[in-house]
Amino acid sequence: MNVLDAAYHLVHDQPGGAEALGPRLGMSGKLLSNKVRQADATHVLTLSEAVRMQQLTGDHRIFLAEAEQLGYIPIPAPNTAAGDNITKDILDAAADFGDYMREVNKALADNIITTNERKELERRLATFMAAAYHLQADLASKAANDAAR
Repeated sequence: MNVLDAAYHLVHDQPGGAEALGPRLGMSGKLLSNKVRQADATHVLTLSEAVRMQQLTGDHRIFLAEAEQLGYIPIPAPNTAAGDNITKDILDAAADFGDYMREVNKALADNIITTNERKELERRLATFMAAAYHLQADLASKAANDAAR
């Protein structure tokens, strides 16, 4: 999906659509609807508005579409607090790595990797990497706490 389609669908897929989301962004629903309509060259969604929409809705499809168009795989930043269960983090990362490797094996079974298989491999790899980053953040937090003692 391209970023313009992603912006349009983000707005119109929200409960209440543009009429509900527009006022939350400080504009009318009609104006927001025009800003995400590709046929309207007079009203343009700004980058700040696109970021704010994604923050307000928790729907990051514009960012994800942009990353895909530019050839990047987004990985969520770890959200961790000191005292998280490091053993659980290790097991989660190992399980996610196992899921990724199973998907690699499945994709290679016919010796052809399709576009859909490649995208699924990227998704599984990003999931594993996010788990690994979460583990690393917890380890760094533990190291900082241990050093403070």
